[in-house]
Amino acid sequence: MHGPHIDIPLAIARAGGRPDLARDLLRMLLDELPGHLEAVAEACRTGDMEALRETLHRLGGAAAYCGVPRLEEAVRRLHKAVRDRRPGVDIGPLAEDLHAAGTALLAAGPASLEQDWNPGAPA
Repeated sequence: MHGPHIDIPLAIARAGGRPDLARDLLRMLLDELPGHLEAVAEACRTGDMEALRETLHRLGGAAAYCGVPRLEEAVRRLHKAVRDRRPGVDIGPLAEDLHAAGTALLAAGPASLEQDWNPGAPA
């Protein structure tokens, strides 16, 4: 499958060509993603920018290895906005976009884990 939520060929490439590792990395991300999304929401609610930066750093690192372009881009954009934050800049819409990307990934993920991840296999 190649799509906005999970790009299996990209995941395999980022895992050094190892489909088994790519699938395991995605499974770990899916297991940890609800906690990351809650941590982002809580940091935004409380205004704890340090906690938000730390969570985004961890989530961005995990997403970078999993072939999840929409989530990876949403994390990157929010992380940049937090890092470059200027007074009066509302990060709420970027946090909402991250939540939407994460929620969509959680919905698409289980079916993707069940697919054949061997290169050249039909999607």
